Amino acid sequence: MTFSDDHAENLPIQWKNAAPTFAKVGTYDVKGTVAVNGKDVPVKGKVTVVKKVNLVKNPDFENVNLDGWTITGDTGAVSAVSKAGDALGQGAMHYWSDKAFAFTASQTFTGLKDGKYTVAVSTQGGGGQESYELFAESNGKRLTAPITDTKWNEWHTVTIKDVEVKGGKATIGVTMKAAPGLWGSLDNFEFYRQE
Repeated sequence: MTFSDDHAENLPIQWKNAAPTFAKVGTYDVKGTVAVNGKDVPVKGKVTVVKKVNLVKNPDFENVNLDGWTITGDTGAVSAVSKAGDALGQGAMHYWSDKAFAFTASQTFTGLKDGKYTVAVSTQGGGGQESYELFAESNGKRLTAPITDTKWNEWHTVTIKDVEVKGGKATIGVTMKAAPGLWGSLDNFEFYRQE
């Protein structure tokens, strides 16, 4: 909650239904109150229930390793890191080199159910890459979305929706080409079938 003097505090919310269970996919309104200076101030929020299973192996690097990921190109520029601001949780995929570098970090999936999928990643960093994008490939088609970072610990999420998977196979990941000294992190990858 932001107060009139512009300072902010995290305050507990008492939800009217503290443990709502929504069995169907959809968006639901929830209401509650926050105690401020002895008064209950009403608050409301939206809960969106989606049916998704994240297919990415090691999507959030919580064990601070790159298991499940294929790194090609300048592999020495990519590592797992565990440092506040460089990771959203315990770990993240980090990049930096004192020389110009280029790499691709990817995962390939087989046995997928045909249909439309979504891929996403959260990133932070100093920006300025020659090229930096999230990609998804399936059935000979490649979809991309540019990634633009602005500064340390300012996280952005980039998403590609409606990735058409045919033949049960897809590859997702990021690719980058950068000048010496550029740095940043990737975290919380997602790849799931849209329902």
